[in-house]
Amino acid sequence: MPGERCSLEENHSEWLETSVNWEDDDHAVAFTRAQRSEKGQPLNPHGVVRLPLPAIEHCMANTPIPKTLARERRVVTGNRYHGNLLFEPSMPKQMIRQLAGMLALASKLVPESGGASEPSTG
Repeated sequence: MPGERCSLEENHSEWLETSVNWEDDDHAVAFTRAQRSEKGQPLNPHGVVRLPLPAIEHCMANTPIPKTLARERRVVTGNRYHGNLLFEPSMPKQMIRQLAGMLALASKLVPESGGASEPSTG
């Protein structure tokens, strides 16, 4: 579910964001697993999932209200993979949950070995 608000550069309006790391290369998964908070706690204690870009684009193209889901790259200090999934905040919370659910269903857990995603059992 989206958390903080951020400004989308295209139109400078406030959007709800969910941080992601884009898998640009073979090091992105290991980097994501190794990320720590300022207090030294793992940022991703429940693991890493892979969400294919076509699944994100499918959700973006099939929202009931156009232009309510977006994606961006927002490199931050110490994380060249960082970006966000963005949700238009005027959308009803139920619709935001539905979009988040669609994205979750399209994701696959990346096994600790870092290899291919585990097969879906659903």
